[in-house]
Order: sequence, then structure tokens, then C-alpha cells
Amino acid sequence: MSEEADNDDRDDRRQIANIKKNCAAEQNTERTSLVLPGHDVQPINDVAQRINAIQHQAVKRLQSSFQGRMIRRTVASKNFEGESIIPLKPYVHVDAIVRLQDWEHQVILEIANRASEG
Repeated sequence: MSEEADNDDRDDRRQIANIKKNCAAEQNTERTSLVLPGHDVQPINDVAQRINAIQHQAVKRLQSSFQGRMIRRTVASKNFEGESIIPLKPYVHVDAIVRLQDWEHQVILEIANRASEG
């Protein structure tokens, strides 16, 4: 691990430890905000959500360091003997009509409205 990656990991662990240490006080006071790159400011007062956000940032940082260096296997990938590596059945696409619950429909409308405004 590089020194920069080691420092990032240490910072992530420190942030998570601080959240856990101060969780009771923070949950009983004002809401905090979190800004993830490419996202709007999100009010967060739930400790698990805050920890998840830090972990999400760490994973994105890790993924960016491996970009272009990973070997991707698909259902069609073969080994050196021509045998399938992943024993999965071929992908089958099925169109289905689904009746959404009211709350599901509302979520989709809210996302569509935010997308059209942004």
C-alpha cells in the first residue's frame, strides 16, 4: 500500500471512530450535512448513514486506483482449454408489466423531477 493510501485509510478509520464516539451527542443536537462529490448536500443525523458515506468515499477512492487494471470476466469468458469459467445460464431478457405501489410511484416521480430540474 502506498503512503498516500495508508494515510487515507487511517483518516477514514479516524473519521469513523469519531462518529462512533460522538454519536449520542450528535443525534440529540442539530442535523449535520454531508457532501459527496457529484451529489447535493444531504442532511444526515443517523450514525450508520454517516459511516456508510465515509465507507462509500473510501471504496470510490480504491476503485479509482484500480481503474484500467482489473480483468473483467463475463458469462462468455473461457479458460485456456476453451471451457466456460463462469457456469451461468445465458442472460434472458423478460419484459413484464408491474403495478407500482403508491409510494414507489411517488419515489420515481420525485427522482424524475429532480433530474429534470438539474
